[in-house]
Amino acid sequence: MIPYFGTEFDDVEWKIESEPVPYEAALDFMEKRVEAISQGTQKELILIVEHLPIYTLGTSAREEDILDAGVPFIKTSRGGQVTYHGPGQKIIYVMMKMSRFDNDLKKYLRVLKESVAKPLREMGVDIINNDSHIGLWANHPEKGPSKIAFIGIRIRKGISFHGISVNMNPDLNAFSKIVPCGVKGEKITSLVDLKIEK
Repeated sequence: MIPYFGTEFDDVEWKIESEPVPYEAALDFMEKRVEAISQGTQKELILIVEHLPIYTLGTSAREEDILDAGVPFIKTSRGGQVTYHGPGQKIIYVMMKMSRFDNDLKKYLRVLKESVAKPLREMGVDIINNDSHIGLWANHPEKGPSKIAFIGIRIRKGISFHGISVNMNPDLNAFSKIVPCGVKGEKITSLVDLKIEK
């Protein structure tokens, strides 16, 4: 699945990694790229990766939302709470100048969500509007509203980083070891769980 940002973003560089990337390596890369973008030495970038299995805690996360003491986790600078990353989940890291979005965080979040919602709808996913929480939900025929995409961002020096993750075919059992995004009882789905081919 490739996110769609529209032709007005055609000047942004794209990079797609074919092998899983350790989370720490991606974080270090983003930190350096954001600094380079702010200094004008490198272009804005959309980076698509998968990670090796890891649980990440955003700036609002509570460690008690990790239900299994044996899982590996890392604290990170993105917004949001606790989530899981692993093979089968596409992470779209967006490093862009907020001036593209009139320095409007809500506008940026709308563009970020729609960049993933549009191709998911085209693949046959019934996306549900849920403005009370950040992310994207699909109408699962058996489970009902189920989260399929997760958003956690950070703005530094007027540049966005971190981004949005989409469940293609991750180990959904991994989400049972946490309280995803701090919401108890949250149902999680993926394209494969919805019986939609990638």
